Amino acid sequence: MDTCAVFPMIAIMSFPNAVSVSICRTCPRDRRDSGVWGLALAQRLRQPLAARGIDLLMVNCLGACTHPCTLALDAPAKDRLRFSGLSADDETSLQQVVDAYSLSTLGRLDLQTLAPSLQMRLSAVSPKLGPAA
Repeated sequence: MDTCAVFPMIAIMSFPNAVSVSICRTCPRDRRDSGVWGLALAQRLRQPLAARGIDLLMVNCLGACTHPCTLALDAPAKDRLRFSGLSADDETSLQQVVDAYSLSTLGRLDLQTLAPSLQMRLSAVSPKLGPAA
């Protein structure tokens, strides 16, 4: 049996810069069409991200309910970035952000390098705390 399947933290520790992309599966929340925006975005991103070896996770909430369709980029040794108010039409710009994030050392991107459509949608940056911070 694969050790990483039984102990997923081993995989994370082995690949400290392994990037994951999370999309909210409940956006827009508390509506009849809850989840459809995130699913539409996920359908557009799943294949391109898989080709880059990046996991796409559907999660219950990313805490940006007032600006639905939210995506977060995260890696164990990098800041966590959250973008809100997205749509499936942002696919190409988001792929560029994922590439820049993947290449970054700490996950810190220059806002000016983001596509203009995404600059105002960066809704949270969560730095990692600890000895290296």
